[in-house]
Amino acid sequence: MNPLETDDQPGYVARQVRRHRKGETSIASDDVGQEWPVALVFNGISHAVMMCMPHDLEAFAVGFSLTEGIVERGSNIHDIEVYYRDDGIALPHAKVHLQVVQQAFMAMKDKRHALAGRTGCGVC
Repeated sequence: MNPLETDDQPGYVARQVRRHRKGETSIASDDVGQEWPVALVFNGISHAVMMCMPHDLEAFAVGFSLTEGIVERGSNIHDIEVYYRDDGIALPHAKVHLQVVQQAFMAMKDKRHALAGRTGCGVC
């Protein structure tokens, strides 16, 4: 169970906003999405940090893995663990640890190395 999916953590926060309409300005309260940095970690290697609402992170991680081509199917993910940190000291954040089949992990590492080789300055 996600400790943030409670009535007091709805995924948004109320903020004062200034609205400009037809030449007039007014102050109002509005709901703004509450996004956290979420690290996606595959087989112990941090792969990406995305900003998203801290809800349904298991589904988010599976969808990311499929659409980015890290895994071909959901069954290639053996385990998912989600860790939340909102202690008031550091910026609230989460980590999603995924254990994927070795073949998918090796392909992800090869792709990362290929991308790293193409992002050089061109002088080196």
